[in-house]
Amino acid sequence: MPSDISYIPLPSHTDGGRPGAEFTRTSSRRSPLFTRSRVLVCIVVLSTLLLAQFFYFRDDILTEQRLAFLQSYSPWQKTEPGGIPAGAQYIGNVAVVTPSSVPSSSPAPPSSSNNAAAAASPPHPDENKGFAPLTAAKHLTQAAFPAAYSGNGHNWHSLYPDGNPHHGVIPARLLSILEKEPSPQRPPAPAKKAPTITPEMWTLHLWDPATHGSKTSFEDNERADMQTVEKDWRESPWNTWTPPLSDLRKEAAPKTSLPKVQFPFANPGRYSGNSVDPAAEELAKKRQRLVKNAFLHAWEGYKAKAWGHDEVAPVSGRYNDNFNGWGATPVDVLDTLLVLDLRDEYDYARQHVRDIDFHLVGGTRSVYGSADGKIPVFETAIRYLGGLLSAYDLSGDELMKHRAEELAQLIMPAFETYSGIPLGRVKMLGQVHSHMKSGNPILAEAGSLLLEFTRLWQVTGNRTYFDRVQRVTDFLDKNITSGRMGALFGANLSPEYHRTSGIMSFGGRADSYYEYLIKEYQLMGGRLSQYGRMYSDSIESAKKYLMREVSVVPNAPSLFNIGESYGASSEPSMKLEHLASFAGGMLGLGAKLLPDRAGELEQAIRYSETCYWAYNSSVTGLGPEELIFDSNPSGKKKKKRTTKTGTESLAGAVKSTSPAAGRDLEQGTEEATRGIVVGTAARALADVVKSIALTERSPPFPVGVRSSFTAYRNRPETIESVFYMWRITGETAWRERGWQMFASWVTHSMTDFGFSSLESVYDIPAHKTDSQESYTFAETFKYYYLLFSPPELLSLDHYVFTTEAHPFLVPQNGEYTRPGQGPRKFWTPAPPGASDPHTPPPSSHLYSGGENGPVGGLTYVQKTYVYSGWKATPMRRAGVDVAERSEREGTPRF
Repeated sequence: MPSDISYIPLPSHTDGGRPGAEFTRTSSRRSPLFTRSRVLVCIVVLSTLLLAQFFYFRDDILTEQRLAFLQSYSPWQKTEPGGIPAGAQYIGNVAVVTPSSVPSSSPAPPSSSNNAAAAASPPHPDENKGFAPLTAAKHLTQAAFPAAYSGNGHNWHSLYPDGNPHHGVIPARLLSILEKEPSPQRPPAPAKKAPTITPEMWTLHLWDPATHGSKTSFEDNERADMQTVEKDWRESPWNTWTPPLSDLRKEAAPKTSLPKVQFPFANPGRYSGNSVDPAAEELAKKRQRLVKNAFLHAWEGYKAKAWGHDEVAPVSGRYNDNFNGWGATPVDVLDTLLVLDLRDEYDYARQHVRDIDFHLVGGTRSVYGSADGKIPVFETAIRYLGGLLSAYDLSGDELMKHRAEELAQLIMPAFETYSGIPLGRVKMLGQVHSHMKSGNPILAEAGSLLLEFTRLWQVTGNRTYFDRVQRVTDFLDKNITSGRMGALFGANLSPEYHRTSGIMSFGGRADSYYEYLIKEYQLMGGRLSQYGRMYSDSIESAKKYLMREVSVVPNAPSLFNIGESYGASSEPSMKLEHLASFAGGMLGLGAKLLPDRAGELEQAIRYSETCYWAYNSSVTGLGPEELIFDSNPSGKKKKKRTTKTGTESLAGAVKSTSPAAGRDLEQGTEEATRGIVVGTAARALADVVKSIALTERSPPFPVGVRSSFTAYRNRPETIESVFYMWRITGETAWRERGWQMFASWVTHSMTDFGFSSLESVYDIPAHKTDSQESYTFAETFKYYYLLFSPPELLSLDHYVFTTEAHPFLVPQNGEYTRPGQGPRKFWTPAPPGASDPHTPPPSSHLYSGGENGPVGGLTYVQKTYVYSGWKATPMRRAGVDVAERSEREGTPRF
């Protein structure tokens, strides 16, 4: 019987189409040149063009006037607590001093009726109370909060009658929920007992540590040069690689630890990091508690509605199984539960981990959209393998090590390619993996298994795991020579042709490759200087080809972007991508670990400020998936925008704010061109008028931004950089920024069952899209929690975070750190030979969260998949096409 359960395809969503542009000729008879109808049409067309041009240039004029006003006067001379200028009014999200509010001693800005019209109501009286910033005003200057200017006046009291989250205020209704710690509940016991699975239905592949595990031990990580080198099955020239054995020996380790990363807080055990600010201490403690309660709210929603499944849909309460059907959330969240001191919750998740049969791939649909039962290697490694290893590092729980090694062994065949660069997707059973080409892997997927397999080597002592990923690094370093820009790779690789191609950036499809270079250097304790060199070369190339100043946003002189490029001959796109927002933290980490890169801390701070600005400049206070800054200098007349096909858009005269039209105009997507006026002149006029009406009632993009992919997906990258900046610089302002972001997240995304993604960050009320991936628990909540925790909790000098925010212990004094023996004990294993205190005995009749069978004996969800698939097998003998029947009826099949 085949080994995998195929996926049920989801219904496709097709575009309903748009009006056609063709005219149908009904007569071949020639008509007079001038007729009444033709004259009328001409008048309508001319009127349409004039009207469109009026609004187009009107937008230019208003923008230039507003820019001139804002640039002529700085409203940050006198600042009240909360970063709000004394006597200020509000335009967009920035406090702007209007002529009537300027102190007599200050120079009056030029008058402008447009600014007077745009100035909205002052903040609600309660907005500076409660949870508004309470730290010293010196931390809340313009540099602390780059001006966020939307170019359109908002009545903030009308939009946020219960308080503006841009100022750290959570609406009273939601705050009352978060102030009460949810009452923890056991995962609900299944309504029906799981079906009994017989060998006829499914053959279990139980993994025994004594039989299948490594014969090495933790101590052997210091004797890596004594382990034999595997015989290479490849033929020349692919079989010349050798591991860097001399660099792995204990004698090669630096005699001292790497430079300190974290700021030298006066008292890192206190919430404030010091002993002289009791108000800041209480505020941070209170905020940490609210973050924890928000996590528990979402966690209880998952447990109640989707226990054992990959994810919960936070609006509808439905479950999703789009990451292998193994229960991605309880595995991804293991270390977060330990960090938040939720040990009972960890035990529930642990029981689920105990049950997973990694050989069985099931679910409704793969996140990668294919229905062939293959797993995505990258996603499986960062979510599952990383989650297990991190839980082992924090707890010392041997179950986590065994489950991690079993999973890694199932992933290992992906590396059996000529180049050693892993395949993107593999089957867990029934597929022969040997003598294969890598195909066209994605850079991030090829180079982002590094930390997980390196740490697995360190904790097991089996160098085989490290060899797999080190071979990939060496191949990229030495063999991919065509298509590079300095040390930058395109997003696509062709290993067999030694070539790279595609967009070069720190964003999606490339991000974690660069992130892992400096983090591998830290995880190895500096033993392999190769990683420090490759990171340094990458940053130097990025400075030349990707990094640019942002000069089009008023009152925000510090903004700085890392864009994307298609080649060295062109200027980079000024795209700010949420997936690239981690780079602030990466640059900060590199600046601290590598003394010759210390000067790049400034770029780290400025880029992190830019990512924060993308949040604070939206009406919701949340950041979009991506935005593109205008590349023209301030005050210059805009060029008319064109689609990729070069068709000029008449409706482009009016700034579009719909989610579809807000997509990346540079890419010329169909959604971005739906505003093009087609058909008759009457339809053109109607479209322009409709677009004008939409502009009047919808908030536009911030000034300086010309297009945006407006969705928000609970992503962690910006709060990750904010967290790193706080821990590296010790500047309190980063905590205030993070709190504003958290307040905005709660305000717009919180649902009955969790935190939802949003369709657009520029719309109020925000439309929720019913998605909450497991990284929301593993990353986003974790970084918010750590931001307000005592700095010694998961210190950056003791842990390195993977791209999924899973903390791994780093070497201390030149020696690798044993799992469970970090600075803090997060969990206590059962003594040898004693009964397991973490599992309720059968006599208690309490549901443990799992099936209590053998390790790897199938979760409840997996048993249901197997049984329903087995029930369909007799139809084969009746001549029924099971595949067709399964797709028709929605039944999982083998």
